Amino acid sequence: MAKPNYLDPARPLNERVADLVSRMTTEEKIGFLPTRQKAVPRLNIPAYIVGGEGAHGLVVRTHGDQWPSGVATVFPQPIGLSCTWDKELMERVGDVIGTEARVYYNRDGRGRWLTLWFPTIDMERDPRWGRTEEAYGEDPFLAGKLAASLIRGAQGGGHLPGDDPFYVKTTCAPKHFYGNNVEKNRAFTSTVVSERVKHEYYLRVFQYAFTEGKALSLMTAYNEVNGIPCIVNPEVKDIVKGEWGCEGFIVADGGDFSQTVTQHHYCETHAQSMALSLKAGVDCFPEDAALITQAASDALAQGLMDEADLDRAVTNILKIRFRMGQFDPDELCPYSFIPPERLCCDEHTQTALEAAQKSVVLLQNDGILPLDPSTCGKVLVVGDLADVTMPDWYSGRPPSSVTPLQAIRGVLPEGSVETVQTHDCCVISYDGAGWLRVEDDGTVCFDGDEESRSVFDEHDYGFTSAAYREVKTGKFLNVRPDGTLGCTSDTLWGWFTYELFFREEDSGRFIPHGETFRDGLSDEGKASVDQTMRCLKRVLLTDGLSRAVDAAARCDTVIVALGNHPLVNGRECFDRPGIAFPARWTRLLERLREVNPNIVLTLIAGVPYAFPKEAKHVRAALYTAHGEQHIGTAVADALFGRINPAGRLSMTWVLSQDDLPDINDYDIINHPRTYMYFDKPMQYPFGHGLSYTEFAYSGLSAERDGDGYSVSCSVRNSGQYGGDEVVQLYAVLHGTPVKSPIRKLCGFERIPFMPNEIKSVSFFVPFGELHLFDEEKSTFAALHKAVTFEIGASNADIRCSTKITIEG
Repeated sequence: MAKPNYLDPARPLNERVADLVSRMTTEEKIGFLPTRQKAVPRLNIPAYIVGGEGAHGLVVRTHGDQWPSGVATVFPQPIGLSCTWDKELMERVGDVIGTEARVYYNRDGRGRWLTLWFPTIDMERDPRWGRTEEAYGEDPFLAGKLAASLIRGAQGGGHLPGDDPFYVKTTCAPKHFYGNNVEKNRAFTSTVVSERVKHEYYLRVFQYAFTEGKALSLMTAYNEVNGIPCIVNPEVKDIVKGEWGCEGFIVADGGDFSQTVTQHHYCETHAQSMALSLKAGVDCFPEDAALITQAASDALAQGLMDEADLDRAVTNILKIRFRMGQFDPDELCPYSFIPPERLCCDEHTQTALEAAQKSVVLLQNDGILPLDPSTCGKVLVVGDLADVTMPDWYSGRPPSSVTPLQAIRGVLPEGSVETVQTHDCCVISYDGAGWLRVEDDGTVCFDGDEESRSVFDEHDYGFTSAAYREVKTGKFLNVRPDGTLGCTSDTLWGWFTYELFFREEDSGRFIPHGETFRDGLSDEGKASVDQTMRCLKRVLLTDGLSRAVDAAARCDTVIVALGNHPLVNGRECFDRPGIAFPARWTRLLERLREVNPNIVLTLIAGVPYAFPKEAKHVRAALYTAHGEQHIGTAVADALFGRINPAGRLSMTWVLSQDDLPDINDYDIINHPRTYMYFDKPMQYPFGHGLSYTEFAYSGLSAERDGDGYSVSCSVRNSGQYGGDEVVQLYAVLHGTPVKSPIRKLCGFERIPFMPNEIKSVSFFVPFGELHLFDEEKSTFAALHKAVTFEIGASNADIRCSTKITIEG
């Protein structure tokens, strides 16, 4: 019997896919629309689960589990990766993620792990966004170029040694398309943007992901754009597939299909939603399979769509499954033989360390850094993040982790590092009924006396958010499923953080975070949450700040490690309540400064802050994002000069949130945001980052060269340390009939230098990078009369410039 065409690897892909689709029944094709795709044994189609996360390392989470069940290499959060400004590194980071996804795919029956939902490349026009840690900054050129490199590395396709030009290692789905930058009401809010802002800013970053990164998938956003839900936006088909040439399939965001009816109220029935989504270009739906298949059947029966609409979606999905190697002998797909030993191997570990080191940004330094282990004396290491590493919701499970305190102790002589806890120690009263007491099984009672009452460390996260950890057991106070209080949580982590409480600053009373809880008292004298909300009050025993001050007075240098908790005061579903330092951080730095002037701030956070007053209390400040595996090592390496920090900020750090427009205003031009239009003083500008050495720029030249401009200059390391410089090229447009950017990034390179080394740095800027969107003609065009190229170390540190007049 002759082999069917779809099983013949020698035939063209489109021919093979068309042959397979023609053999499938309508019911079988409908079964491919959900993300849990059924097997079709008669056609040798295996079952497969679409989806998985790889934001900064593969997240191996089995269905229904929250905490990752399998280890994988973990990198800094994406906002930290964007601070590397290193395209080549990003390609290797993607390669690690794709390789480890293949390890799990090959090991676990080849039923999932290869179609991942990353990277997040929503434009970060506002630091109050709850998911800031997930994306790559405020500039579409920077974010787009880094994302394209990451995607190339993860998918394969001939970009790295060993890649295959046809078979893919994994597939990436950049998200969320598009205008998605607010968490409140994200399921139905409408992003209002002009055609110009849309094309120049919100779409541009996705364009790089597809035209340069060759992404094979895409995830749409929950929100509407100008009144049209993204899941039914025809721009998916017209732009992503049509203009940018996406060769794979489009997936909706989780649960968004039903929200078209229940939240957007855009459609009256799910059948209508299905027809509109498929016609708009969406092919696959992460939602209850029964709902999806029934909606598709109803849409066909009601004539809302025809078989051709269904065939297009199934064809797009099958194209990727063919390129994953699911229909061919293993020996044809080189990724089928990636061994388990590649998981968390030495090479991957080294790449993760390099990424952590390169993401460190030196915000300010009066010369105290780098610290000399032989002369810095006794060092106090304090702060909420001194001896912890923190995962976020999209973190994988690293094989190991190192805290800043552990790494600093590894650098300094034994006995020269001191640390104290800065948390307040308290007991909890229950109005008129005794003290909170925790039993051995974690049950919380309120009949304790002064001898039996439990003692808690209060973790104060600012903005009234706090958590309480019992000293004896190390467990966090939490809300249990039956609505009572318990003390059974090992950590404050999960999609729902039931360990989080809202505390009144003045009275000390606090209430659980959550929705609706039972009224009254439960059996056996245990208080329900609703009753507790009226009766709990923390009573201070010892002041953590005073402990820190006493220790600082007897030490020579103080390293303060502060930063956000990734699941508190901003995360998916919740925007940030503010961008200033929590009041407790401010008090800590002020009091430390009173007894010791040698304070170095290490800020470990997935978000920018505004802290101009607090910055005056420290001699130096480092910033890096969370990244469990090597965060401590990278921080210590930067503090003690084992590396020369060269990270650069990918977002503008403003002086005050009062300088920002309303978070729901997406018009970055007329209501200025980002370095391109923001016209107010800032604390740290886009592209900012200091070094332990100095760089001199000279000889900038620019000239027309074919379809663009060739720009070059000379850069010299004029200091005593070797290190990287991130050379940044900006363009200033003159004579435009519309408001143009103050300046616009159009080139960047991270380059290593030895002391006194001189290098020539060259860029090619295509004409199209300087075009603005002409709303009258609905296209990009050269609207400027002249252009000035500026080159330097940041958006606000321009070293050389040259102007070119446009002829004609």
